[in-house]
Amino acid sequence: MNPIDLQRVKVHEADACLVLANKYCQDPDAEDAANIMRVISIKNYSDDIRVIIQLMQYHNKAYLLNIPSWDWKQGDDVICLAELKLGFIAQSCLAPGFSTMMANLFAMRSFKTSPDMQIWTNDYLRGTGMEMYTETLSPSFIGMPFAQATELCFTKLKLLLLAIEVKGCEGADNKISINPRGAKIVANTQGFFIAQSADEVKRAWFYCKACHDEIKDETLIKKCKCKNCDMNRHDDMHLAQRNHRNSSIPTANMVNSTKQVNKVKPNVNRTSTETVVSPGYNSRPTSRTSSGNNQNNNGVALPVGLADDQAKDFDFEKTEMKYDSTGMFHWSPAKNLEECILEPGSDDSSEWTRGSVLICRS
Repeated sequence: MNPIDLQRVKVHEADACLVLANKYCQDPDAEDAANIMRVISIKNYSDDIRVIIQLMQYHNKAYLLNIPSWDWKQGDDVICLAELKLGFIAQSCLAPGFSTMMANLFAMRSFKTSPDMQIWTNDYLRGTGMEMYTETLSPSFIGMPFAQATELCFTKLKLLLLAIEVKGCEGADNKISINPRGAKIVANTQGFFIAQSADEVKRAWFYCKACHDEIKDETLIKKCKCKNCDMNRHDDMHLAQRNHRNSSIPTANMVNSTKQVNKVKPNVNRTSTETVVSPGYNSRPTSRTSSGNNQNNNGVALPVGLADDQAKDFDFEKTEMKYDSTGMFHWSPAKNLEECILEPGSDDSSEWTRGSVLICRS
């Protein structure tokens, strides 16, 4: 890859770089070799960027270990399609239907009920429309055993809680624990859910025992006003950064483990009051950026991606967010390509590309 192109797309400022393989290639080994060379080029340009590469053949994974800056502990990962398929087949032998369930979970489909179909067919199609999402559990869950939290999510919020992120002891890495026995929910616990959309999973963060305990309709569970100022202050910042967490759900490692799977990146601490000086957003700090906050001339924090003049008319609460059928991506009406292109030297390009994820496809 040309270093000029890497500089133009701001690889050194991106959170991660995805290198996708061509599944329809004629020579899988040649495709893997080309993608490994792309990883080497990216790592030579920015050695601390997180790279996730997709390979066709299992034996080609060993070549990645020869890259000096390749580090599994920093989030670098490889997804092998052949290994993934064989793993599904093996798990299906132990638990029939496992591969079908996992394929339904990780494939994005829209769902609509039909009176012409049988009840079981509608139920099955409703299940195929669900995906996995992550969300931080609200303070009302603190102190609950995992079993009680799961029951509350299922009966009250109509959400299926599968796992939580368990913090390691004495500085150890955080782990994703599936159905942990005896675990209790602590502050800022990250939950892993199966749901129809990301909007549904927000109920786990909005839930307040004082305000929502008597509500029977789960769709009425919205952000309440009784939370303390610190919690309200961090809520909007969390909504702006939640897609970074949703994109980091491990897939292949979850197939190979029954209790604990791959580590996740450290969660954003929403209850820290020492560093927050404004209820506005704070840009996500990384080791590749020179400054952590987006501020105007008066030192007031502005929403990420907004210029000084734009922030005057910006109101997050009154902004209507539209999403696609998956609930994971923002939606807007069709536009011409020329209207969406940001020139490399423009003032807007540095703001809107901050925290971006690059996708490289051959």
